[in-house]
Amino acid sequence: MIKHIIFDFFGTISDTGTSSVDATAQILVNVGSSLDPAVFYNEWKTVKRVRMDEEPFYTEKEHYARILCELFEKYGIDADGRKEVKPYIDMLFGDRKVFPDAKACIEELKAMGLDVVIGSTTDNDVLEHHLHMYGIVPDDCFTSEDFNVYKPHPEFYRSILEKTGWASDECLFIGDSLGDDVFGPRAEGMHAVWLNRKNKAYGDAFKSGTIKEEQAPDRIITSLSELPDAVIRMNSLR
Repeated sequence: MIKHIIFDFFGTISDTGTSSVDATAQILVNVGSSLDPAVFYNEWKTVKRVRMDEEPFYTEKEHYARILCELFEKYGIDADGRKEVKPYIDMLFGDRKVFPDAKACIEELKAMGLDVVIGSTTDNDVLEHHLHMYGIVPDDCFTSEDFNVYKPHPEFYRSILEKTGWASDECLFIGDSLGDDVFGPRAEGMHAVWLNRKNKAYGDAFKSGTIKEEQAPDRIITSLSELPDAVIRMNSLR
């Protein structure tokens, strides 16, 4: 029986849009670079994903500053990455939009008697800022900064279970990332629903054989408005 819903935040509740690329574009303008912002940000993000698995732990803001310094050096940009990262940090605290289906979904799940919490790869102050801005009040919040580890590291999900005392098979993780919000939680015995707002192809994730079928999402939805009914149906099958 599913009793606890764990929401990813950015890309699931909060619509990040093109804000990251826009902030990168401003940084490149500030340092006089003609590099493509989308390409530069993709490399920035890719390096960050690798660094997130390394020791010691750094907050997201620190990761972005350190990696920007590395990329400036790589591309011969004569600027201080720690100073020039400011547009990106400002963006993290900017006025992003909440998806229109998010708040109603959360309230409906709460009305069903379910615990509703956030489990996000982010810094505490960033998440707190946006929850306050949107007026979203979860029952609890868990971040990478809380646990000093990032999704999809197993310790992220295990730490939630340890802190709450919840049984893994009573938890459902919901998010837009297959790796972070589906494969990771499923490997720890949680249920998972993939929020596929953009109708991305799904089967390719299993072609390499690195993802096992038991890590597949319990359901795939395209809107959070579908989640309460999905939970009801999943519980009725148990």
